[in-house]
Amino acid sequence: MAPKRSAFNQHGKQHRARCGREIAAELDAKAALIEGEEGGATYLSTPAGRSLSRLNGGLNALLSALDTADAAPTTQQSSTFEELEKALEARLSLWSNSTQKKFPR
Repeated sequence: MAPKRSAFNQHGKQHRARCGREIAAELDAKAALIEGEEGGATYLSTPAGRSLSRLNGGLNALLSALDTADAAPTTQQSSTFEELEKALEARLSLWSNSTQKKFPR
């Protein structure tokens, strides 16, 4: 009886390891989509432009413009910040939802 139980336990461990690798691969793929690719001058206007990498570029461009200005932010700069903030919150929420489904608390 012990050899059968041992073989069953070994099979269970292998199955759990395989499932763990599959979950990790799935989360890695989702993370890559959310992160996006670096480069590209557009942000917000396309789905790729709403990736974390592109949003980071947009925030950096906005910060640079604000940092070199001698005046208060323009209405357009304020509006751009609000749009970037909303897009960032949406991306972070997408990641949070992805991980909560796989790893409920």
